[in-house]
Amino acid sequence: MIRFNVKNEGEVKFTIPGQRVNYDINEPIRNYNLLDGKPQINGVTLEGNVASDDLGVAAAPLIGPITDITPAMALTALQAGRMVLLETSIEIGDFEVPIVFLATLIADAMVGGTQVVSYIDGTDTIRAMQLVGVSGSGWQYLEVNLARESSIPDPGTGTPEMDQEQGSAGEQRTFARFDHIHPSDTSKQDLLTAGDNIDIDNHNVISVYGAVPNALMTGAIPYGQVDLTSTSTAFTATIPGITELRSGTCVLLRNSVVNSAAGFTIDINGLGAKPVYSNMGETTTESTIFSASYTMLFIFDEERTTGGGWICYRGYDSNTNTIGYQIRTNSMSLPMDSITYRYRLLFRSVDGTEFVPANNSTSTNATAKRTTIDTPIDPFGDIVYYGTTASVAAGSRPSAAYLWRQYGITLGYSFNRTGAALTLTSWKPVYIKALPQASGGAVIDAETPYVQQLPTTNDGYIYIYLGVAYSATSVELELNHPVYYHDGTRIRLW
Repeated sequence: MIRFNVKNEGEVKFTIPGQRVNYDINEPIRNYNLLDGKPQINGVTLEGNVASDDLGVAAAPLIGPITDITPAMALTALQAGRMVLLETSIEIGDFEVPIVFLATLIADAMVGGTQVVSYIDGTDTIRAMQLVGVSGSGWQYLEVNLARESSIPDPGTGTPEMDQEQGSAGEQRTFARFDHIHPSDTSKQDLLTAGDNIDIDNHNVISVYGAVPNALMTGAIPYGQVDLTSTSTAFTATIPGITELRSGTCVLLRNSVVNSAAGFTIDINGLGAKPVYSNMGETTTESTIFSASYTMLFIFDEERTTGGGWICYRGYDSNTNTIGYQIRTNSMSLPMDSITYRYRLLFRSVDGTEFVPANNSTSTNATAKRTTIDTPIDPFGDIVYYGTTASVAAGSRPSAAYLWRQYGITLGYSFNRTGAALTLTSWKPVYIKALPQASGGAVIDAETPYVQQLPTTNDGYIYIYLGVAYSATSVELELNHPVYYHDGTRIRLW
């Protein structure tokens, strides 16, 4: 009996007792009797055409790297009905990617394979690699397009639509550019009017009253000017957007007509002449506060008086001694360290329990020569101005109604070393010159108690900021009084 054993090496092995014959089946076997060295079996004659397919043997695939398999070898294997798998690799970016090509017959002497290893090369084209070989030559790569450039849509260049009734995926075969910007939805910018309601998250409803946005607004507050027909007691103005007066209605109003008189009123858009009150809470109406050169803020308050009234928000005039425009202590008052006369600057004692006057002169003349006190003061303590004519004995407390923290003062009452009118330079700072003490206090210099220039070298003194001169004899006392010194290199806070 003859056995046919098929192995992957591409051989058909005929096993005969006592003898073994191997035959390479890379080529089809067409006639068994033409085989060289065919086996002989006593009493048995093998005849006829026997092909490997007849024996149930499939041709083994040819597998290997393209460095070992030439195009000629692949061509021969394909012609013999064998599968050919070609191993190689390609570089994509910074990576080397292994690929196996399934070879096919392209032409009589050409073989090749295409592998789908797609990537985008930056030109909006998706590409793949094709391996092509020619018998007698070598292998080469060809790039092929899985999708032609013409089939890839260009980015849309139109402006995105806004405020449509129903959303959509967009026009077919277009896509958004990375830098596209949606336009402002101007259709949603309708102006609100008085009486409109805004629903916030279906929980809270905000009602719009009074002023609404319009072209004449500044920072969402309507702006207007007093009508030329206004008088000192009756001001009128026309301001678009205000159709009714509710608490919180605001107007910025500029007066270029006439100064206001006591009990003046304001009528906006003919909604009624309403009295004006101060934001400081006085029970009486305002008087001469709305000067012809002023722009002031008025806020309507329905509860201020019957029928409502305007609340005027104003500051103070820093260049006048009018009490209504200054800042005073209200209730704080300490006993005097020594007798104190009119219009004197007061400093805190080192322990903070007394007021120390700038001098003890009895003169009522602002140009009289003064002898500065030598009592140590707290350089970081309060500086207040005693702003009346009545003298205060040592140990007594001055009335807080005359103690001012910010005030326009005549400096000569406190410091005057010449016995003549002072010669301050306007709009320059004024400093108190003092010598530091071991106790932590400081003594005001007797010869030059005030200066308007900080030192350029370390002179051992400290300089307490007082305020700014606004005339040759007057200083605007300010609220804060930082202390400076020269450290030998620069001016620093002490």
